[in-house]
Amino acid sequence: MLGKIKFSKIAVVVFLTVLIWVWTDLALDETYSVNQATIILTESSPQLWISFDGERSIDVNNILLKGPASRITNIRRKIENRTFNKLFPLDAEQEGLVGNGEPLDVPAFLQRSVQLQDSGLVVESCEPAELGINVVELREKPLAVECYEEGGTLLTVEIEPSTVNVLVPDDWPPGDKAEVVLTRDDVEEAKKAPIRKTAHIVLPDGQTRDSSTTVEIKIPPEEERLQKHRISATIGICLSENLLGRYDVDLLNRNDVMDLIAIRATNEAKAAYEGQEKPLTTLYIFDRDEEKGQEEQRRPVVYNFPEDHVRQNNIVLDQAPIEARFKLIPLPSTENP
Repeated sequence: MLGKIKFSKIAVVVFLTVLIWVWTDLALDETYSVNQATIILTESSPQLWISFDGERSIDVNNILLKGPASRITNIRRKIENRTFNKLFPLDAEQEGLVGNGEPLDVPAFLQRSVQLQDSGLVVESCEPAELGINVVELREKPLAVECYEEGGTLLTVEIEPSTVNVLVPDDWPPGDKAEVVLTRDDVEEAKKAPIRKTAHIVLPDGQTRDSSTTVEIKIPPEEERLQKHRISATIGICLSENLLGRYDVDLLNRNDVMDLIAIRATNEAKAAYEGQEKPLTTLYIFDRDEEKGQEEQRRPVVYNFPEDHVRQNNIVLDQAPIEARFKLIPLPSTENP
């Protein structure tokens, strides 16, 4: 009987001791500041573009958390071990922020988040404390379609239809187009047979909106698209201001440099190349060339293909680049002619 009484007393003492420790831990609240968390907007209804003043995400700093020491220690350990997710997704429609013009109460939102709602901690404050939400209603507009390869190279393709309806803001720039991005596999497939793809636009914050219909894309074989041409060469010689007026350039193989240029191009690219104001080729003379005195030097000429047609692979050189041979001839100075 005595043993049972002692055991009961010990159990009561242990229970009271644990209770005191728990009460003490709860009574002694600590604070901890979390920096560089991010609130990111989730995808909204396609008809709406929701953003933080044109941005999809925004950083929140100095998130002051308050709670029991053990809970503070726990979250500090998670943050130091990088197991605490600092990305807070925000569904503006679910939060009731669409249409009422009210700002987001950031501490309250963080408190309701999955990361913190069961943490036993209170979000005391943060910067900013409120966030304005921009809501823009999108409307369908017809947009021309252009096609790119992954990496940004504009492709020359046959697109049907050439325009599609896409949801865009009212102030969408008139010249901006919907785009289709093809993988390398898509490109190879489109060379064999037409493929169907969905065009899209990219909003300023990186969100996208797809066209309501698909387009059919076909890439003509290269040999059919680019025809062979030979055109009369013109050349410009470019010197820096340091050499200009001090040297003349003696072009030793002028006949080779001025020979016909062999290209493969679309008719439009050929016409643009021939019709441009600058010469078709340029020989660049550098300041370092002066060090070689009047000895013969060699340098390939630069072919001034129109940049927009180069990006679209509409024009390529169909010969080895011509190498110019030249000498720098000193001009008489004005002081000692």
